[in-house]
Amino acid sequence: MLTRDAQRHTARAVRAPRMSAPARRRQLIRTAMRLFSRRGFAGTTTREIAANAGVTEAVIFQHFASKEELYAAIIDFKADESRADVWIEEMRACGARNDDAGVVRTLVQRFLDQGSSDPQFLRLMLHSALEGHGLFRHVRVKQIEPVFAFLVAYVGRRQREGEFRSGDPRTMVHALVAVPNHYVLQEQLFQIADRERTADVAEELTHFVLAGLRRRASSAKRA
Repeated sequence: MLTRDAQRHTARAVRAPRMSAPARRRQLIRTAMRLFSRRGFAGTTTREIAANAGVTEAVIFQHFASKEELYAAIIDFKADESRADVWIEEMRACGARNDDAGVVRTLVQRFLDQGSSDPQFLRLMLHSALEGHGLFRHVRVKQIEPVFAFLVAYVGRRQREGEFRSGDPRTMVHALVAVPNHYVLQEQLFQIADRERTADVAEELTHFVLAGLRRRASSAKRA
């Protein structure tokens, strides 16, 4: 069943302004992302997407063979926009000079920036994961796993150099990533972050994570 907004769009027999194919494709992706983030993949129809975009369903299928293909295009669009490769290069530059705080701060700041600038995509990813939609794995492979692999290798190296505490590097990276990620979830989904202290958050989370990664001085002496 169409929403009231969609019904109003349809009733007006909307004539969408003429756009180039790339511009129309981006418009459909942005419209679909907004709707998918509200009700998930299963709860959103192509009729609703078309109505909200001011086009017919036929226009959608001129650009995307199916709703699944449109959903995949959203994931690709946002994964490319997030530029995980830039994250890694920034962290690699810090890691090359053993700047542990710089590596962690880069990750934390990127999480916070992405969460505040694009909460819609966060909701979309949660819907995708909860629905068990295979496309969540796509963004994991394209965006999450490269960052995770870098961090595991970095933590392992710093352990061998005696700077980080012993433990499974993968488990430690899970904890590292969980801290800024959980903060973003609280801020965007539950609205319980302290917005008056936003400027301090990245630095405080960085110090908190580093305290968990680094060896205690007393432990180092006993080793």
